[in-house]
Amino acid sequence: MDVKSLTDIQLINDTKTVVRAERRITAEAIKHFYEINRRKLHLKMGYDSLFTMLRKHFGYCEATAYLRKNAVILMQDVPEVIEKIESGEMLVTVAANIQSFLYSEKRSDRAYSREAKVELVEACSGKSVREVQSEFVRRNPEIEKREVVRVTDENHVRVSHSLSNETEAKLHRIKMLWSHIDPNMSRDQLLSRMAEITLDQIDPVRKAARSHSRKTKVQHTEYVIKRSAKMTDGELGKGELRAPEVLPKDSEIRIEEPIEKSPSHQRFGKSSRYVPQADRHAVHDANRESACEFVEPNSGRRCSSSFQLQLDHIVPHSQGGTNDAASLRLFCAAHNRNAWATRRQAN
Repeated sequence: MDVKSLTDIQLINDTKTVVRAERRITAEAIKHFYEINRRKLHLKMGYDSLFTMLRKHFGYCEATAYLRKNAVILMQDVPEVIEKIESGEMLVTVAANIQSFLYSEKRSDRAYSREAKVELVEACSGKSVREVQSEFVRRNPEIEKREVVRVTDENHVRVSHSLSNETEAKLHRIKMLWSHIDPNMSRDQLLSRMAEITLDQIDPVRKAARSHSRKTKVQHTEYVIKRSAKMTDGELGKGELRAPEVLPKDSEIRIEEPIEKSPSHQRFGKSSRYVPQADRHAVHDANRESACEFVEPNSGRRCSSSFQLQLDHIVPHSQGGTNDAASLRLFCAAHNRNAWATRRQAN
Protein backbone atom coordinates (compact mmCIF):
# COMPACT_ATOMS: atom_id res chain seq x y z
CA MET A 1 0.00 0.00 0.00
CA ASP A 2 1.24 3.46 -0.92
CA VAL A 3 0.81 5.52 2.26
CA LYS A 4 1.15 8.71 0.22
CA SER A 5 -2.24 8.02 -1.33
CA LEU A 6 -4.03 7.81 2.05
CA THR A 7 -6.09 10.64 3.41
CA ASP A 8 -5.11 12.13 6.75
CA ILE A 9 -7.82 10.19 8.60
CA GLN A 10 -6.91 6.93 6.83
CA LEU A 11 -3.23 7.45 7.62
CA ILE A 12 -3.93 7.99 11.33
CA ASN A 13 -6.27 4.97 11.54
CA ASP A 14 -3.89 2.71 9.64
CA THR A 15 -1.01 3.84 11.83
CA LYS A 16 -2.97 2.89 14.95
CA THR A 17 -3.52 -0.56 13.48
CA VAL A 18 0.17 -0.94 12.69
CA VAL A 19 1.16 0.20 16.20
CA ARG A 20 -1.20 -2.34 17.79
CA ALA A 21 0.27 -5.05 15.56
CA GLU A 22 3.78 -3.92 16.48
CA ARG A 23 2.97 -4.25 20.18
CA ARG A 24 1.59 -7.75 19.68
CA ILE A 25 4.64 -8.79 17.65
CA THR A 26 7.03 -7.32 20.24
CA ALA A 27 5.20 -9.12 23.04
CA GLU A 28 5.27 -12.35 21.03
CA ALA A 29 9.01 -11.96 20.43
CA ILE A 30 9.61 -11.45 24.16
CA LYS A 31 7.58 -14.61 24.88
CA HIS A 32 9.88 -16.51 22.52
CA PHE A 33 12.98 -15.03 24.15
CA TYR A 34 11.59 -15.99 27.55
CA GLU A 35 11.20 -19.62 26.45
CA ILE A 36 14.70 -19.63 24.90
CA ASN A 37 16.08 -18.38 28.19
CA ARG A 38 14.08 -20.93 30.20
CA ARG A 39 15.45 -23.78 28.08
CA LYS A 40 18.96 -22.27 28.16
CA LEU A 41 19.17 -22.61 24.39
CA HIS A 42 21.65 -19.73 24.24
CA LEU A 43 24.16 -21.87 26.16
CA LYS A 44 23.60 -24.89 23.91
CA MET A 45 24.20 -22.68 20.86
CA GLY A 46 27.49 -21.33 22.23
CA TYR A 47 26.42 -17.97 23.68
CA ASP A 48 27.23 -17.12 27.29
CA SER A 49 23.98 -15.20 27.85
CA LEU A 50 20.63 -14.37 26.29
CA PHE A 51 21.89 -10.82 25.79
CA THR A 52 24.82 -12.06 23.67
CA MET A 53 22.48 -14.27 21.63
CA LEU A 54 20.10 -11.36 20.98
CA ARG A 55 22.99 -9.28 19.65
CA LYS A 56 24.96 -11.84 17.68
CA HIS A 57 22.32 -14.34 16.55
CA PHE A 58 19.22 -12.17 16.14
CA GLY A 59 21.08 -9.01 15.11
CA TYR A 60 19.74 -6.54 17.68
CA CYS A 61 21.80 -3.51 18.62
CA GLU A 62 23.06 -3.44 22.22
CA ALA A 63 20.37 -1.05 23.44
CA THR A 64 17.47 -3.05 21.94
CA ALA A 65 18.93 -6.37 23.11
CA TYR A 66 19.32 -4.95 26.63
CA LEU A 67 15.67 -3.85 26.74
CA ARG A 68 14.35 -7.24 25.64
CA LYS A 69 16.68 -9.18 27.92
CA ASN A 70 15.56 -7.14 30.93
CA ALA A 71 11.89 -7.60 30.01
CA VAL A 72 12.46 -11.37 29.90
CA ILE A 73 14.10 -11.36 33.34
CA LEU A 74 11.23 -9.31 34.78
CA MET A 75 8.74 -11.82 33.30
CA GLN A 76 10.30 -14.60 35.36
CA ASP A 77 8.94 -13.08 38.58
CA VAL A 78 6.04 -11.05 37.20
CA PRO A 79 4.50 -12.95 34.23
CA GLU A 80 1.66 -10.41 34.06
CA VAL A 81 4.04 -7.84 32.60
CA ILE A 82 3.80 -9.40 29.12
CA GLU A 83 0.05 -8.74 29.01
CA LYS A 84 0.70 -5.10 29.89
CA ILE A 85 3.25 -4.82 27.07
CA GLU A 86 0.87 -6.47 24.60
CA SER A 87 -2.01 -4.18 25.53
CA GLY A 88 0.13 -1.06 25.42
CA GLU A 89 -0.33 -0.41 29.13
CA MET A 90 3.44 -0.70 29.62
CA LEU A 91 6.30 0.11 27.26
CA VAL A 92 9.11 -2.40 26.83
CA THR A 93 11.46 0.40 27.88
CA VAL A 94 9.54 0.82 31.15
CA ALA A 95 9.67 -2.93 31.85
CA ALA A 96 13.41 -2.92 31.18
CA ASN A 97 13.93 0.09 33.45
CA ILE A 98 12.00 -1.66 36.23
CA GLN A 99 14.34 -4.63 36.01
CA SER A 100 17.40 -2.34 36.01
CA PHE A 101 16.04 -0.68 39.14
CA LEU A 102 15.54 -4.09 40.79
CA TYR A 103 19.12 -5.04 39.91
CA SER A 104 20.37 -1.82 41.49
CA GLU A 105 18.30 -2.33 44.63
CA LYS A 106 19.58 -5.89 45.01
CA ARG A 107 23.19 -4.69 44.77
CA SER A 108 22.38 -2.23 47.55
CA ASP A 109 21.00 -5.03 49.78
CA ARG A 110 17.43 -3.91 49.15
CA ALA A 111 16.21 -6.97 47.25
CA TYR A 112 12.46 -6.94 46.46
CA SER A 113 10.20 -9.86 47.24
CA ARG A 114 7.88 -11.31 44.59
CA GLU A 115 4.94 -9.34 46.08
CA ALA A 116 6.98 -6.12 46.13
CA LYS A 117 7.92 -6.59 42.46
CA VAL A 118 4.26 -7.04 41.50
CA GLU A 119 3.39 -3.88 43.44
CA LEU A 120 6.16 -1.94 41.67
CA VAL A 121 4.96 -3.12 38.24
CA GLU A 122 1.43 -2.00 39.06
CA ALA A 123 2.71 1.36 40.30
CA CYS A 124 4.58 1.89 37.00
CA SER A 125 1.78 0.74 34.70
CA GLY A 126 0.43 3.41 32.38
CA LYS A 127 3.32 5.78 33.14
CA SER A 128 5.92 7.30 30.87
CA VAL A 129 9.63 6.58 31.22
CA ARG A 130 10.19 9.93 32.94
CA GLU A 131 7.36 9.29 35.41
CA VAL A 132 8.75 5.84 36.15
CA GLN A 133 12.21 7.30 36.81
CA SER A 134 10.58 9.69 39.29
CA GLU A 135 8.94 6.70 40.99
CA PHE A 136 12.34 5.03 41.36
CA VAL A 137 13.87 8.14 42.91
CA ARG A 138 10.93 8.42 45.30
CA ARG A 139 11.54 4.86 46.48
CA ASN A 140 15.31 5.25 46.68
CA PRO A 141 16.85 8.74 46.30
CA GLU A 142 20.33 7.15 46.00
CA ILE A 143 19.35 5.79 42.57
CA GLU A 144 20.34 9.12 41.02
CA LYS A 145 23.96 8.29 41.77
CA ARG A 146 24.07 5.19 39.58
CA GLU A 147 26.81 4.78 37.02
CA VAL A 148 26.10 5.65 33.38
CA VAL A 149 28.37 4.63 30.49
CA ARG A 150 27.86 6.17 27.05
CA VAL A 151 29.87 5.60 23.87
CA THR A 152 31.25 8.89 22.51
CA ASP A 153 33.27 7.49 19.58
CA GLU A 154 34.90 4.22 18.53
CA ASN A 155 37.83 4.78 20.92
CA HIS A 156 36.18 6.43 23.93
CA VAL A 157 33.30 6.11 26.38
CA ARG A 158 31.98 8.70 28.81
CA VAL A 159 31.44 7.40 32.34
CA SER A 160 29.23 9.29 34.78
CA HIS A 161 29.12 8.07 38.36
CA SER A 162 29.35 9.15 41.97
CA LEU A 163 32.29 8.31 44.25
CA SER A 164 32.51 8.41 48.01
CA ASN A 165 34.84 11.04 49.46
CA GLU A 166 37.03 8.20 50.73
CA THR A 167 37.48 6.70 47.24
CA GLU A 168 38.17 10.09 45.69
CA ALA A 169 40.78 10.78 48.37
CA LYS A 170 42.51 7.48 47.58
CA LEU A 171 42.61 8.29 43.85
CA HIS A 172 44.01 11.74 44.61
CA ARG A 173 46.67 10.21 46.87
CA ILE A 174 47.76 7.77 44.12
CA LYS A 175 47.90 10.60 41.60
CA MET A 176 50.13 12.61 43.94
CA LEU A 177 52.45 9.63 44.48
CA TRP A 178 52.84 9.32 40.71
CA SER A 179 53.18 13.06 40.13
CA HIS A 180 56.97 12.75 39.71
CA ILE A 181 56.30 10.47 36.71
CA ASP A 182 53.71 12.73 35.12
CA PRO A 183 52.67 15.89 36.98
CA ASN A 184 49.84 16.48 34.47
CA MET A 185 48.39 12.97 34.61
CA SER A 186 44.74 12.87 33.52
CA ARG A 187 42.07 10.74 35.18
CA ASP A 188 42.14 8.42 32.17
CA GLN A 189 45.93 7.97 32.46
CA LEU A 190 45.62 7.43 36.21
CA LEU A 191 43.01 4.69 35.83
CA SER A 192 44.94 3.10 32.95
CA ARG A 193 48.12 2.86 35.03
CA MET A 194 46.16 1.43 37.98
CA ALA A 195 44.51 -1.09 35.68
CA GLU A 196 47.91 -2.22 34.36
CA ILE A 197 49.18 -2.84 37.89
CA THR A 198 46.05 -4.75 38.85
CA LEU A 199 46.15 -6.90 35.70
CA ASP A 200 49.79 -7.74 36.39
CA GLN A 201 48.72 -9.05 39.79
CA ILE A 202 45.54 -10.98 38.92
CA ASP A 203 45.45 -11.69 35.16
CA PRO A 204 46.12 -15.45 34.72
CA VAL A 205 47.32 -14.92 31.13
CA ARG A 206 50.02 -12.49 32.26
CA LYS A 207 50.98 -14.79 35.14
CA ALA A 208 51.35 -17.68 32.70
CA ALA A 209 53.51 -15.54 30.38
CA ARG A 210 55.80 -14.56 33.27
CA SER A 211 56.09 -18.19 34.38
CA HIS A 212 57.01 -19.22 30.83
CA SER A 213 59.57 -16.40 30.64
CA ARG A 214 61.17 -17.47 33.94
CA LYS A 215 61.48 -21.07 32.72
CA THR A 216 63.12 -19.86 29.51
CA LYS A 217 65.66 -17.79 31.46
CA VAL A 218 66.52 -20.73 33.73
CA GLN A 219 67.04 -23.00 30.73
CA HIS A 220 69.25 -20.36 29.07
CA THR A 221 71.34 -19.95 32.25
CA GLU A 222 71.86 -23.72 32.51
CA TYR A 223 72.94 -23.78 28.87
CA VAL A 224 75.47 -20.97 29.46
CA ILE A 225 76.97 -22.72 32.48
CA LYS A 226 77.21 -26.05 30.65
CA ARG A 227 78.94 -24.41 27.67
CA SER A 228 81.30 -22.43 29.96
CA ALA A 229 82.26 -25.55 31.92
CA LYS A 230 83.38 -27.31 28.72
CA MET A 231 85.41 -24.41 27.26
CA THR A 232 89.14 -23.83 27.76
CA ASP A 233 90.61 -20.54 28.95
CA GLY A 234 91.57 -19.68 25.39
CA GLU A 235 88.11 -20.37 24.10
CA LEU A 236 86.60 -18.28 26.89
CA GLY A 237 88.71 -15.31 25.82
CA LYS A 238 87.44 -15.54 22.23
CA GLY A 239 83.81 -16.27 22.83
CA GLU A 240 80.98 -14.33 24.36
CA LEU A 241 80.33 -16.92 27.09
CA ARG A 242 82.48 -16.62 30.22
CA ALA A 243 82.70 -18.91 33.22
CA PRO A 244 81.81 -17.39 36.59
CA GLU A 245 84.91 -15.72 38.11
CA VAL A 246 84.25 -17.13 41.58
CA LEU A 247 84.86 -20.71 40.38
CA PRO A 248 88.40 -22.17 40.58
CA LYS A 249 90.03 -22.93 37.25
CA ASP A 250 89.91 -26.72 37.61
CA SER A 251 86.62 -26.96 39.49
CA GLU A 252 84.05 -29.40 38.23
CA ILE A 253 80.62 -27.96 37.54
CA ARG A 254 77.80 -30.40 37.98
CA ILE A 255 74.49 -29.58 36.31
CA GLU A 256 71.60 -31.68 37.48
CA GLU A 257 68.95 -32.60 34.96
CA PRO A 258 65.61 -30.87 35.59
CA ILE A 259 63.26 -32.94 37.68
CA GLU A 260 60.37 -34.25 35.62
CA LYS A 261 57.14 -33.42 37.38
CA SER A 262 54.71 -36.25 37.70
CA PRO A 263 51.03 -35.70 36.90
CA SER A 264 49.13 -33.74 39.53
CA HIS A 265 47.02 -36.75 40.56
CA GLN A 266 50.24 -38.60 41.45
CA ARG A 267 51.68 -35.67 43.38
CA PHE A 268 48.57 -34.71 45.32
CA GLY A 269 46.51 -37.90 45.25
CA LYS A 270 43.94 -38.95 42.67
CA SER A 271 41.04 -37.76 44.80
CA SER A 272 42.48 -34.27 45.21
CA ARG A 273 40.80 -31.43 43.36
CA TYR A 274 43.81 -29.16 43.79
CA VAL A 275 45.12 -27.80 40.48
CA PRO A 276 48.83 -26.86 40.77
CA GLN A 277 49.75 -23.34 39.74
CA ALA A 278 51.96 -24.64 36.93
CA ASP A 279 48.99 -26.48 35.42
CA ARG A 280 46.77 -23.42 35.80
CA HIS A 281 49.39 -21.36 33.99
CA ALA A 282 49.64 -23.96 31.26
CA VAL A 283 45.87 -23.87 30.64
CA HIS A 284 45.84 -20.07 30.39
CA ASP A 285 49.04 -20.05 28.34
CA ALA A 286 47.42 -22.39 25.81
CA ASN A 287 44.30 -20.22 25.70
CA ARG A 288 45.89 -16.94 24.66
CA GLU A 289 42.53 -15.25 24.07
CA SER A 290 41.57 -15.93 27.72
CA ALA A 291 38.06 -16.84 26.59
CA CYS A 292 35.48 -19.59 27.05
CA GLU A 293 36.30 -22.68 24.99
CA PHE A 294 32.76 -24.05 24.69
CA VAL A 295 32.00 -24.88 21.05
CA GLU A 296 28.49 -25.50 19.69
CA PRO A 297 28.84 -28.87 17.91
CA ASN A 298 26.64 -28.16 14.87
CA SER A 299 27.89 -24.74 13.78
CA GLY A 300 31.32 -24.87 15.43
CA ARG A 301 30.60 -21.49 17.06
CA ARG A 302 32.82 -20.78 20.06
CA CYS A 303 31.42 -18.90 23.05
CA SER A 304 34.58 -16.77 23.60
CA SER A 305 33.14 -14.98 26.65
CA SER A 306 35.73 -13.73 29.15
CA PHE A 307 33.23 -13.29 32.00
CA GLN A 308 33.93 -15.33 35.16
CA LEU A 309 36.24 -17.87 33.49
CA GLN A 310 36.59 -21.14 35.38
CA LEU A 311 38.61 -24.33 34.96
CA ASP A 312 36.45 -27.17 33.66
CA HIS A 313 37.40 -30.86 33.57
CA ILE A 314 37.12 -32.35 30.07
CA VAL A 315 36.52 -35.68 31.81
CA PRO A 316 34.62 -35.00 35.08
CA HIS A 317 36.72 -35.40 38.22
CA SER A 318 34.10 -37.79 39.60
CA GLN A 319 34.61 -40.04 36.57
CA GLY A 320 38.39 -40.24 36.89
CA GLY A 321 39.38 -36.95 35.27
CA THR A 322 42.71 -35.53 36.46
CA ASN A 323 43.82 -31.99 37.25
CA ASP A 324 46.63 -31.88 34.69
CA ALA A 325 46.65 -29.07 32.14
CA ALA A 326 45.84 -31.46 29.29
CA SER A 327 42.68 -32.52 31.11
CA LEU A 328 41.41 -28.98 31.73
CA ARG A 329 39.86 -26.20 29.69
CA LEU A 330 38.44 -22.73 30.31
CA PHE A 331 34.67 -22.27 30.44
CA CYS A 332 32.71 -19.16 31.37
CA ALA A 333 30.65 -19.57 34.54
CA ALA A 334 27.41 -20.02 32.57
CA HIS A 335 28.73 -22.85 30.39
CA ASN A 336 30.55 -24.45 33.33
CA ARG A 337 27.33 -24.55 35.36
CA ASN A 338 25.39 -25.82 32.35
CA ALA A 339 27.96 -28.57 31.71
CA TRP A 340 27.74 -29.63 35.36
CA ALA A 341 23.93 -29.66 35.27
CA THR A 342 23.91 -31.66 32.00
CA ARG A 343 26.25 -34.27 33.45
CA ARG A 344 24.16 -34.50 36.59
CA GLN A 345 20.98 -35.09 34.57
CA ALA A 346 22.76 -37.73 32.48
CA ASN A 347 23.67 -39.61 35.64
